[in-house]
Amino acid sequence: MYFFSKNQILKASLDDTFRFAGIGIEYKKDNSIIGVPRLKIIELIEKFDSENPMQFNLVQNGQIEVEATET
Repeated sequence: MYFFSKNQILKASLDDTFRFAGIGIEYKKDNSIIGVPRLKIIELIEKFDSENPMQFNLVQNGQIEVEATET
């Protein structure tokens, strides 16, 4: 889910135009949405990244190698 107003003008980049609000989990009949807020999602991604670090390497043929590092 993103914040955007009806009369807002699109800016040069999507990141400047739309502000990430969170992820909707459930839509109810009363038009309410149950979701996970932006800050909680960022917190969980950062926690996952610190507990499961990965190293990305670009190799000469343009492919990406992914290496999971043991902690």
